[in-house]
Amino acid sequence: MMMPQSYNCWWNTIDPLTGKITKGAVESCTTTNICALRKEDGFNYEIDKTSRNYLYNWYVELDLMCESPIKLGLVGSAYFIGFSVGVVLF
Repeated sequence: MMMPQSYNCWWNTIDPLTGKITKGAVESCTTTNICALRKEDGFNYEIDKTSRNYLYNWYVELDLMCESPIKLGLVGSAYFIGFSVGVVLF
């Protein structure tokens, strides 16, 4: 069974007088929260690298957590096809 990644989320606020950006309180959040809020201004998130379930891979690097399973399958298939063509040609 795959263990879910742990994420930290926070809201940045901008002081209207000084224009200074401050980081709000950091909270643990889920991919559901992130996918619902990621396009909102001031919302930020990062993977909790201190978690024992932390794994850095292409899924994290390409920020694919909110993509549909079909798109994820296409990425894997394209990699496999490219690798296969490379083996045959070279």
